[in-house]
Amino acid sequence: MKLPSKVSITAERLAELSIIFFFLFPLFNVAIRKVVEISGLFGEHSGLIAELLTGLWVYAPLFMACVIRPSKFIKWDFILLWLFVVLFFAGTLFLHPDYLYWYQREQYGAWDHVFSPGSGLYAYLFIRLFDDPKKITEVLRKALWMRYVFCAYQIYCSVKRGFWYGVLGANNRAEFSYSISFGYQVLLYTLLFMCFFIKDKRKTDMLGAALGLFMTVKYGSRGPTLFIIMYIAAVVFLEFSRNTKTAARVAGFSFITLSVITVAALYEKLIILLGHLLTKVNINSRFINKLVEGDISDDAGRSKIWGEAIRMIRQKPFGYGAMGSQHRISRIISAGYPHSIIFEILIDFGVIVGGALLVFFAVKCVQIILLDHSEWSDLFLPFFCTSCALFLSMTFWATPSFWFCLGVGVSWHISKKRGTDKRITADRFLSKLKIKVKKI
Repeated sequence: MKLPSKVSITAERLAELSIIFFFLFPLFNVAIRKVVEISGLFGEHSGLIAELLTGLWVYAPLFMACVIRPSKFIKWDFILLWLFVVLFFAGTLFLHPDYLYWYQREQYGAWDHVFSPGSGLYAYLFIRLFDDPKKITEVLRKALWMRYVFCAYQIYCSVKRGFWYGVLGANNRAEFSYSISFGYQVLLYTLLFMCFFIKDKRKTDMLGAALGLFMTVKYGSRGPTLFIIMYIAAVVFLEFSRNTKTAARVAGFSFITLSVITVAALYEKLIILLGHLLTKVNINSRFINKLVEGDISDDAGRSKIWGEAIRMIRQKPFGYGAMGSQHRISRIISAGYPHSIIFEILIDFGVIVGGALLVFFAVKCVQIILLDHSEWSDLFLPFFCTSCALFLSMTFWATPSFWFCLGVGVSWHISKKRGTDKRITADRFLSKLKIKVKKI
């Protein structure tokens, strides 16, 4: 009778290890690629071979966990999602053979953005491995600290080079004093540590959030700071609305509204002042330079990109298919995506289907964040706030936070359906009990 228990523990530990390995995928890939390149066996294919070998290493624990406990760790919803994405790309290529060039690009192509073993799509799978938000929190806490090791490696490489690699206009590569991708990458880790600290009050979580905030401001672009503020404001708003009486809520909401209006009115002056203060204590970054210069709100060429995206939607409202913006937007910026999840979904899926998806996502986000109070909703919020960066930058196909967010949303839905979330179940039980008491 003890054997199943031991097997269960082993499978869970393997699943935990696979999640940690997924977060460390870039670090493993760097190490394995160096070995492959030194061997000299694969020539120009060294990068692809290294990525596949890294995938085998990362997914091996998950495969073993699925063999031991197939009913628990084989996630059929991910398999269906993956098949849908494959068929969507295949169907798009059948209708638009000219897209093959864009899908085959080494950078920003379909493999690099969607199907490679370390890409964002698979984040959905790993966040769905456990149905317990406490267990996910425990595993993520370990994974994030280990991921910070790779962040330190990235910073070391950029400092040694003297710059970060980035994209400027239609050129594939440019040199910058900051990294947009690094800033948004660390944004997720910062918000997760904030979430853990708010819930568990651990000093190590506070340290993790502080380190993440420092790396974001020092080495990232200006965008992530907006979503850190957004997350803090959302947490304050939700805690205030859930835990205070009606009169206090009205007064508090009035204060928050007036504060927002005041900050908006004095926005430019306040951020310039903040920039000068940070500069005086020798904290410099591209974000802070923008504060001092007073041009923090420039759109970095998004007006041109969004203008072209709107023209595409008007010209073909039924959609262009998977990654359908690349052949047009790449004329403006080589990445080829419209830097707005709204435009990207409307371009890829069309106005009707894409519009329905956007409405569905919006409704579900409101239900999870505003109309529910559970551990799943608490865990959902940092992923959601990080995913909101997709309104201004990046592409949802390649962004792990989007797929993490989607996975947590599915877990929330399943917990509601099955009644496995204890707090939700308790609330329902108490509400029914009160009704019966009233009837009596």
